[in-house]
Amino acid sequence: MAGNPDYEFGHGAYLTNLRRRIGISNDDTRPMADMLRVRHGTYQRWENDRENIHKEVIARARDIDRAQMAAITKLIDEIPPGADRHEVTVHRGDPAAERWNQIVMLARYLDPRIAPILGTGSDGWLFNIRRQLALSVNAMADQLSVRKTTFQRWEAGTDPIHPDVVSRVDALVAWQGRTIDWVTEDARINEDEAIIYRDSDHYPETSVGVDDWNHAVMLGILKNPEIKPVYLMVNTPRRERPRRGSRGR
Repeated sequence: MAGNPDYEFGHGAYLTNLRRRIGISNDDTRPMADMLRVRHGTYQRWENDRENIHKEVIARARDIDRAQMAAITKLIDEIPPGADRHEVTVHRGDPAAERWNQIVMLARYLDPRIAPILGTGSDGWLFNIRRQLALSVNAMADQLSVRKTTFQRWEAGTDPIHPDVVSRVDALVAWQGRTIDWVTEDARINEDEAIIYRDSDHYPETSVGVDDWNHAVMLGILKNPEIKPVYLMVNTPRRERPRRGSRGR
């Protein structure tokens, strides 16, 4: 398919980050394949840049992208004039609501008056923070150095959360904020461009993991649309970056 005008190469990183942005984790990419109406194996090859992507599929992906941004804008526009807080219901454990939950999380970045609450009646603090950090249950438990089952009980509200864990979660959120600031600063000195890296050796050795960096680029673009994402091709020499400080825990 090389050279075929109906196919494009190099959009694997775009698919990866669109998938994360709409709330589909690395643990199971099948929902993304379903949304694009392709087989899961085909989608995986595209995302990993092992096969050229049909232009019609790229067009579908961009339609999904535009629809998400339109939904975020609509949600913000619905905030009553003068409101200090606008509660929006999210649903834990409902696969059909995952995209809506992600829209709420992203809209919150643009307008902090949006207050996501769980439809179950619980405030869902830990659930919503995990969504904000774009982490799976397993990954969040690893970040907090606890067992998955322990974290699940905390998130479900069946066990009280230890104050020490609250401070660690706050540190993760603060770290994400600093990473977004870093992305914005980096883009400002590089002609408004921010590189989105593949999970490869092209990503420079820093204290920020590639997933954290890529997610921060997406959030930085939401706050500042002037930032242009650059999808680094696998064979492109990397741009060296200085080492940064240790990640807050």
